[in-house]
Amino acid sequence: MNRNETLKILAVIRAAYPYYYNNQSEEDLKTVVSLWQGMFEEYEYGLVSGAVRAFIASDTKGFPPSVGMVLDKLRLLTAPPELSEMEAWNQLSRAVKNSAWYAEEEFDKLPEDIRGIVGSPASLREWALMEAGTFHSVIQSNFMRSYRASRGRKRALEELPESVRGMIGELAAQKTLPPEQRRDENASGE
Repeated sequence: MNRNETLKILAVIRAAYPYYYNNQSEEDLKTVVSLWQGMFEEYEYGLVSGAVRAFIASDTKGFPPSVGMVLDKLRLLTAPPELSEMEAWNQLSRAVKNSAWYAEEEFDKLPEDIRGIVGSPASLREWALMEAGTFHSVIQSNFMRSYRASRGRKRALEELPESVRGMIGELAAQKTLPPEQRRDENASGE
């Protein structure tokens, strides 16, 4: 989204909530435009406009949206549907039923986020051989807690601007390098 499009978005918000912008100075307006421009520069104008309009249409409190509220609407409008904790658990349970003999095949069928929590086909095999009561209480509780936390992390990362996500990725990659290689790269200025 460019500066002119940002101004259009803010004009819509200002028209919908005129009381909140009566005493705004020119300097304040420049700061707001700069902030919104930076936060939404990676998004298409139509998506941001739709998210703002969706917010205004569903607003019952009478307060203008913050950047985070618009980003939340954007995610709601554009994100593919996620499995609920129970849906994810049901998929895992079905996979475990066949995992005494076919753990690798069942593991490969699971969605990536569930595989990340399970860890390996060996876990599926171990759970398949476990007492059903333990599996459906202890393992279920641990899985659902991990799945909830994983989804929360994923959402938090998705809310960040792409430039910040890139910086985080670079820092994470740096941490995985051996200490001597980190020193070498830092010394060379990379």
